[in-house]
Amino acid sequence: MILSDTEVWERIQNGIITIDPKPSQPNADSSVWQSMALDIHLGERVYKIRSKEAGGSRIAIDLADYKTDEFATQYWEQVDQTPDGYFPIHPKEFRLAYTKEKVQLPIDSRICAVVEGKSGLARIGLNIHLAPVIHCGFGEESPQPIMLEIYNHSENVIYLRPGIKICQFVFQQVHGYMASRGAKTHGRNQPQPIRIAS
Repeated sequence: MILSDTEVWERIQNGIITIDPKPSQPNADSSVWQSMALDIHLGERVYKIRSKEAGGSRIAIDLADYKTDEFATQYWEQVDQTPDGYFPIHPKEFRLAYTKEKVQLPIDSRICAVVEGKSGLARIGLNIHLAPVIHCGFGEESPQPIMLEIYNHSENVIYLRPGIKICQFVFQQVHGYMASRGAKTHGRNQPQPIRIAS
């Protein structure tokens, strides 16, 4: 069951869902709420993935040995904002970025969230993706930002600015018995990538 804006707001008010910073109350003039979704903003951290080893050869990723945190620490490079305050994403470039908002969905809340891109951004060729669910139990120890995968399908340079509406959350009630703990630890130990200039 998808939760309406008022049902999500009630759960935020009751501390069942944590969104930090807390959004404004939904109403007819709200700039961040739709009837079944909450707009989420781009944060300050954007990364690229280094494509070559130190010797110049292409990185080869063996999925049999792939570990997300180890790969991130070794190959993610943090990109700095330009002096004008944006992160350019050129045609066919891929970026990773954290949301401004931090989220906590305790396991007992029985609530998960689906991350969806914004249709207006899709129409200019910007794909926003998370694979694909924020599990019930996410950020159980403390609220965590959500990592987004961003790809520019267009032939144009697109400027990503911190604070823009980048995606939306659709909250759903989980039914039935949950035998596993889902993604309880996802986001807790954020990797420390290499910093580079943009």
